[in-house]
Amino acid sequence: MTKNIMDIKDTKKTKKRRTNLLWYIFIALGIAGILDTIVLIPFMPGIDAGLIMPALFGSVLILYSLLRLKKKGPIIGNRKLRKGAYAIFLAGLILFAVVEGLIIYHASKTVSSDEKADFILVLGCGIFPDGSLTQTLQNRLDAALEYYNQHPDAVFVVSGGQGPKEPVPEATAMKNYLMSKGIPEEKILTESKSTSTNENMKFSKQIIEERFGQIDAKTVIATSDFHMFRSKMLAKHYGFTPYGIPGKTPWYIRPNSYLREFLAVIKSVTVDIMAEK
Repeated sequence: MTKNIMDIKDTKKTKKRRTNLLWYIFIALGIAGILDTIVLIPFMPGIDAGLIMPALFGSVLILYSLLRLKKKGPIIGNRKLRKGAYAIFLAGLILFAVVEGLIIYHASKTVSSDEKADFILVLGCGIFPDGSLTQTLQNRLDAALEYYNQHPDAVFVVSGGQGPKEPVPEATAMKNYLMSKGIPEEKILTESKSTSTNENMKFSKQIIEERFGQIDAKTVIATSDFHMFRSKMLAKHYGFTPYGIPGKTPWYIRPNSYLREFLAVIKSVTVDIMAEK
């Protein structure tokens, strides 16, 4: 009898040690998230949600883990509230998995080299205070140039406004880069007022219609891999027939970019698309 009681106590202690180890692992992950944000600050043209999110999630993870280590029993005492919180968490987790799955799926889908488009729409994503391109933006432009070399009849549309620390609009910086690569100025349309992906599509549509009187033409969108799903979704909303040219996201900002894009997709669906209907 005494042996059985001791065995039960040993089992409980072992289970508690394993549970505590899990919370310590979560704390380590939280610290990693905070360090991720701190380390990337010098390499980014500005502070945005993608940069902050790992630190934010990391802080929440650390606080929650510390509470579980110190507090005996559930954090939420009321059973109904606890079940409600678990249900909300589970629903959010499923939504996150579905949206991220779509983002990852479209990130690898690229237009066929045989598909001839009328326009190449390149979306801006920030330049440095000295006017130089970020690696992410250069990757988008290089992907667009690769497609243009196979389809030189296409017309470029570079879309991007001017941020608070940017010396010129992103569209101007992109146009200069394309011209430095031998693209004639008359083959480049510039849209320099947009401040979001939604405005990229909206204002680019207006410029194409003013110049060519059409919007149902085939358009390839050159943007980052993580950004492709949302870009094509909004492009369809504005009447484009979109195809994708995904540019590679630098490895050191990939986790931040994919995390941020989840929230951006939710915002685009609820605010940019549903709210306009």
